[in-house]
Amino acid sequence: MNINYTWRKADKSEVIENFLNEKLNKLEKHADHVSQIHVVFETHGKQEHSIKITAHLAGAEINAHSSEEDFYKAIDAVVHKLIHQVEKHKSKITDHRHHHHDCDHDHGHEE
Repeated sequence: MNINYTWRKADKSEVIENFLNEKLNKLEKHADHVSQIHVVFETHGKQEHSIKITAHLAGAEINAHSSEEDFYKAIDAVVHKLIHQVEKHKSKITDHRHHHHDCDHDHGHEE
């Protein structure tokens, strides 16, 4: 899993990056084939710390965003959202595979 970080209007912090890495390791338990993750850390004034994550999975791109009063809270929230979206994506794929054969039996032959 390749992770790229971008810091905007915020001081780069390896401590925060490592904290996020630990959280993102949980994501790998939920998603098979996460190839690339791009993380943008940004501050807006002193009270708003936002994180945007774009995760590239096999056949999908999943985005999550969170703004909190500090980066640790924002990381917890954004990783939670990301895992939720990955689960939703996985169930969509699973549902699609299960229902796919139901659609093949009649294509409306008109005479």
